[in-house]
Amino acid sequence: MRKTTVAAGLTAVLLAVLSAGAAASGPVAADQHPQAFVERAEEAFAGGELDEAVALFDRLARLDPETAPWMWQRGIALYYLGRYDACAAQFADYQQVNPGDLESAVWHVACVARARSIDEARRVMFPPGRDARIMRAEIYEMFAGRLPPGVVLERARFVADVAVFYASFYAALYLEVVGDQEAARRLLTRATDPRYDGLAGFMNVVARVHRARLEGEGRDEEER
Repeated sequence: MRKTTVAAGLTAVLLAVLSAGAAASGPVAADQHPQAFVERAEEAFAGGELDEAVALFDRLARLDPETAPWMWQRGIALYYLGRYDACAAQFADYQQVNPGDLESAVWHVACVARARSIDEARRVMFPPGRDARIMRAEIYEMFAGRLPPGVVLERARFVADVAVFYASFYAALYLEVVGDQEAARRLLTRATDPRYDGLAGFMNVVARVHRARLEGEGRDEEER
């Protein structure tokens, strides 16, 4: 998933509505443009203000409900808030408008697994779409239980730095889902290495938020 994809999708859905409204009520204010909502929501997410990020996406959806299915970033924020059923619903909606996205499929697995179980998540896993982006097929197979994380990580080493980032981050997410928090922390340390900054857009931000969350949980455990 890429920031530009969703921002463009949201804008495309709203353009006709906003243009029609402009004739009657004047131009849309810059801070009310869909792109502005997306950027503010992503900034809130990056700052750890997850509730605010979700609220901003919800405000955008109220402007035009047709934008709601495209908000995969909202689904990720819901995951980190522990709102797993709502998270699963968001990614199910996203699959309806972009069925080829294998990343949304694995996030749906993560949400359902945390809400119920990994076995249930795999039973309702979305069928694989045609997603030719780097490492997405391997990541999908890992969440399906057909490819071990170690194999995914090894394959990424022979591709490119961005492949290592995606393999490391999603292996960490997968290991968290199946209960191996310590291994997840190690892989998130790798995924947030500065060498990968900027290679994956918003997903680099997600990795940093995830690492901070797990490290915070680790400190809480030590203090008990």
